Amino acid sequence: MPEKIYTIPINEAFDKKCGCPICSIYEMLEKNEIDAILGASMMEPDIRVATNRLGFCPDHFEKLLRAGKKLPLALMLESHIIELCDNMKKSPEAQAKAFSAVSESCYLCTRIENYIENIYLNLFWLFAEDEAFREKVKGQKCYCLPHYAKLLTLAKTRLKRQDYKKFTEYLTATEERYLSSLSKDITDFTKMFDYRNADAEWGDFKDAPERIIKTLNSELG
Repeated sequence: MPEKIYTIPINEAFDKKCGCPICSIYEMLEKNEIDAILGASMMEPDIRVATNRLGFCPDHFEKLLRAGKKLPLALMLESHIIELCDNMKKSPEAQAKAFSAVSESCYLCTRIENYIENIYLNLFWLFAEDEAFREKVKGQKCYCLPHYAKLLTLAKTRLKRQDYKKFTEYLTATEERYLSSLSKDITDFTKMFDYRNADAEWGDFKDAPERIIKTLNSELG
């Protein structure tokens, strides 16, 4: 039996039917983690140790800056840079190891990925046990390609044969329909640059390039 705390955001994301539901869950988890790290969690010693050791990826550093909470971010960076300065007292080999580790890791990515693993576990449980959730999966608008591939890969080992067959049937039907619509929209978009269409009206396809890029890069939530 899964933890209800994880099934609630899954159902909420699949109820939206306006983009990739996994992207939506990821964005919710990311926002919660950013709010926490710039709030009360920032002063917890074990959290500070972890952020000093792992640091943040460029994307999450940018999002932390955009959150607008300069003081808690500055205090966290102060602690982080002091530890980096301490590393300078080590041997060149030890410095290389320490700085490579912090450059290749991210506290927020690690936290979110841990939550996402539980999300996937609960998602497949819901599909196997909840008929209403099956209908939600069937009725989705689209999935970004990275999450679509991830779902197909995990489903193979986490669902029984009949459930796997139904799950992949729903997913592939959704994705094929959406990719076909993107293909048509981008073709219509390119035709607008033909001089013969100079006076034609732009339709819903005017943002086709943006939608395709989002589909390719896990940003549909």
